[in-house]
Amino acid sequence: MKNYKKRKIIQDELVSITCDCCKKIFKITNDIEFEFEEFLCLEKIAGFASIFGDGSHIELDLCQHCTKKLLGPYLRIKEQE
Repeated sequence: MKNYKKRKIIQDELVSITCDCCKKIFKITNDIEFEFEEFLCLEKIAGFASIFGDGSHIELDLCQHCTKKLLGPYLRIKEQE
């Protein structure tokens, strides 16, 4: 027989994202749900001899408008078939 007890778990809930480029804050609401979903969010741990420093944590959050503005010329966009 398995016996259980109830316990409360506290966890972080994402409520908004701030674009690191334009600094606009996007909150989770029904009317901007699509903007929120189109963020480019990057998290990486730098490797050995990285110019960012060994083991450094690199993070970036860009809204879709800033992603296009900053990275557009370098993106390979394939239309859905």
